[in-house]
Amino acid sequence: METYLTMVERERHRFRLSELTFSAPNYTITRLIRGGNFDLRTAGLDTHLLCIPFVSGTRLIYRQPTLLQEGVIPSGQITLHPAGHPAHWTAEAPDRVDTLNIMLRPACLNQAMGHHRVDLRPTRWFQDPSLVRLAAILADDVLTETPEGDLFRECVLNALAVRIVQVCSATSPPPATEGKRGRVEVRRAKEILRSDLGRNPTIAALTDATCLSYPQLERLFRAETGESLTAYQRRLRLERARDLLLRTEEPLSVIASLTGFCDQSHLTRHFRRHFGMTPGQCRRQRR
Repeated sequence: METYLTMVERERHRFRLSELTFSAPNYTITRLIRGGNFDLRTAGLDTHLLCIPFVSGTRLIYRQPTLLQEGVIPSGQITLHPAGHPAHWTAEAPDRVDTLNIMLRPACLNQAMGHHRVDLRPTRWFQDPSLVRLAAILADDVLTETPEGDLFRECVLNALAVRIVQVCSATSPPPATEGKRGRVEVRRAKEILRSDLGRNPTIAALTDATCLSYPQLERLFRAETGESLTAYQRRLRLERARDLLLRTEEPLSVIASLTGFCDQSHLTRHFRRHFGMTPGQCRRQRR
């Protein structure tokens, strides 16, 4: 949040806004655990701001040019502040809070909708369990330092962006592509996912190669293969790991790295879940 505060505000609120922060090119996640009273103004952010408290008790006044809201914020009540809109927050918060802030660049929403421009309207506080679950999954994945991988994270981020557009967009989503597209696009997506199992291709690489938005590609891919993109990639990695276990003497840590898993325990967990045995048990089968 430091990027859009004035210098005075940044210094005043630094102790609150530096808790558990993760930054990526298109988004920043901050999970606040320190409360206290604050008064915060902005002439307009360069990102959309999604704010979700996981505990109740903060009394907030939220002012925009055409909107004024005041009250005690319950757990799960969402504030979605669009980029470019001025706002003024005044809060009385307990000493300890648990509030998730996600700053999304407009390009993130545009990309999720097939590179169509998305405009968000100023929205009153609202409840949306699907949006809360997606935000919590994304936050847990990046803030616990045990990520499932870049592709998984970008899939969740795209689902989050699509849900935001569905709930708060001031423009209609583009019409769905008709006709029998998919076979060529799905084949191209498979080629990219198979090309290097140790790397995580970005959503942008997949959508640019197939000329589809991510929701379209995911829908076509699942319809033709019966698997999501992430499930397909994980299965390929696990099958490659099993092949290396049976044909080589490489240590499990090396195999995990070669097949795109975070570490040995990450590989073991998914290997057991998929094959019903540990990597060590699999390797002993060749003897």
